Amino acid sequence: MMPDILINPVSKLELDSFIEKHNHALGLVGDKGFGKRAVINWMLVQYIGDLPSKFENYPYIKELLDNEGSIIIDSIRELRSFLKLRIPGDSGLRRFVIIDHADNLTLEAQNALLKTLEDPPSDTLMILSLNNELSVLPTIRSRLQLIHLKRPARSDIINFFSQRGNSNTDIERA
Repeated sequence: MMPDILINPVSKLELDSFIEKHNHALGLVGDKGFGKRAVINWMLVQYIGDLPSKFENYPYIKELLDNEGSIIIDSIRELRSFLKLRIPGDSGLRRFVIIDHADNLTLEAQNALLKTLEDPPSDTLMILSLNNELSVLPTIRSRLQLIHLKRPARSDIINFFSQRGNSNTDIERA
């Protein structure tokens, strides 16, 4: 089952193209509260073919979470250990790293992450969500394929939520 999500058609084309001919690292750029995490979950379904609720049971996903507002170098060290583990199978992508709120990476963590981005495992996709691409080092940006998420058209939003039983009043208020 696919997650129920509305994606701008231009952004969807870019995402579909990335999925078809992926790079090893993706930077999803969009304003705070834009729904970047929902897009990441949608992408994982494309790769894994499973429901988002099951992602927590998929053993080859590593999520980096901020520690009191920042992602510290120890998190990157743990990530490196995770990436050294061998995983069974021979399909293309089997392991996924998600750095949600990558804007919160400390400078030390960014420098440590850079080494991983320079020589990534071939079976791994790293997805960083960013509110502002300028919040990370230029050397990190240069190793990411950046996709700037665009807002869906107002008419698409109204149609999407109307079909799900929301009243026009609730949609307008939201």
